[in-house]
Amino acid sequence: MKKKIGTMLLCMLCGILPAIGGCDMSGGTSSTDEPAVTYNIKTADLPFRDVCVLPDPATKTYYMIGFLKAASSAQEVACYQSKDLENWGGYTTAMYNDGVWDQSWAPELHMYKGGYYLFASLKGPYVSGDLRGCYILKADAAKGEYKTFSERITPENWECLDGTLYVEDGVPYMVYCREWTLMPDHNGEMYAVRLKDDLSGPYPGAEHKKLFSAKDHPASDDGITDGPYMYKASNGDLVMLWSKYINGRYCIITSRSKSGKINGEWTHDATPLFTNDGGHAMIFTDFEGNLRIAFHENSGNKGYEKPVIYYFEDDNGSLRIK
Repeated sequence: MKKKIGTMLLCMLCGILPAIGGCDMSGGTSSTDEPAVTYNIKTADLPFRDVCVLPDPATKTYYMIGFLKAASSAQEVACYQSKDLENWGGYTTAMYNDGVWDQSWAPELHMYKGGYYLFASLKGPYVSGDLRGCYILKADAAKGEYKTFSERITPENWECLDGTLYVEDGVPYMVYCREWTLMPDHNGEMYAVRLKDDLSGPYPGAEHKKLFSAKDHPASDDGITDGPYMYKASNGDLVMLWSKYINGRYCIITSRSKSGKINGEWTHDATPLFTNDGGHAMIFTDFEGNLRIAFHENSGNKGYEKPVIYYFEDDNGSLRIK
């Protein structure tokens, strides 16, 4: 009788104490509990470049991803998390190649219709003759693990990279770079293509529309197109932040569609946003409502690049890093 009463009391305690991790006969915590995150890494000490920050309102947590500098061919996509954009921890591998991809580059996180998506530039083994292209991966949580979700978005006979998501009037598009490497004049190009509503591939029959070429921008005659990111400015302009070299230094420049539409017409801002050897930028709004810009600096010192996060100002479409 005492044994039965004791068992009943134990079950009652398990029912009223779920907040401490459940109740089991071994006295341990529930298998669904995750270890507490220790935020002990400063932003500049994170070990990767081509960064992207996703503020997740569901967890009030910032997630930053990039590819590991130490990894051969940038094969591992890493993720760290923060509560204040200054102190980071909770390292996870957001994406594993598992031998499928020889290279992975320029990961970018997006929330879309309640799901978590990673846009990545991937390339199969050299022996396959595969050209680098843009794919979309999906996960159940911001930190991953992300699994290949889409078919190849970019044409198979083009070398492409740095896909980014932009949603216009409820319609999703991917903006991406056609690499200069296989272009006869080494002049890279920016393209946009409409996606299926679930992001699983290009919309049937969608045109890969050329927006402009690298050398159309007056900042330099460099042919590289890197890191496009779309931002709707406060004056209604659609602005693309992207990167190319000016006098041998990696820079952030801007182009804009005054119509506010992805199809343009596209013009180019003469004054760069950043010229101190850094780039591949993206913009986000922090949990206090402030505009922020994230990118990597020290780009010319390979293996020693560092992510940075600055405040960003939009004065009626006039943009600057604060």
